[in-house]
Amino acid sequence: MQNAINVSFRLIGTDGEVIALWREPEQTSKMVSSYMHTGQHSEAHESLIGDLLPASESQYTGLLRELESIGYRVTVI
Repeated sequence: MQNAINVSFRLIGTDGEVIALWREPEQTSKMVSSYMHTGQHSEAHESLIGDLLPASESQYTGLLRELESIGYRVTVI
C-alpha cells in the first residue's frame, strides 16, 4: 500500500534545488519530513514551508516522480 502524503514543494537557495516537505501523522513537534534528490529523506523545521519560495510544477515534477517511484501517493499543496 502506498503512503498518502500532502506535499509542499519549495526552492532552496539560488540554484533552484527543490525540497519536498510534509507532515507524517505521528509527527507532533515542529519538525516535518523532507525529501531531496541529494540527501533524500530527512527532517526539517516546519518554518521552511513559509520561509522558502514555492517551486513551480516544472521545477518539482522530477522530485514528484521520484517520490511516487518509491511508493508515495502525493497530493501537491
